Amino acid sequence: LSSETDGEEVSFIKLIDTGKKIILNNISGYLVSKIVSFLMNLHIIPRPIYLTRHGESVYNAEGRVG
Repeated sequence: LSSETDGEEVSFIKLIDTGKKIILNNISGYLVSKIVSFLMNLHIIPRPIYLTRHGESVYNAEGRVG
């Protein structure tokens, strides 16, 4: 967080020591709650964790749903 903000308006999830301590700030909504639940219930072993978001599909470009 920058010195310009005190962090009250910024949403973030901070994991310390691979989940031994978790700090949440201004977290609300269904998807974010699911992400927090996922991160809190991880079984920590050495492995990569990928959180991704898909790109634009052909249907999205055509304005269609499905």
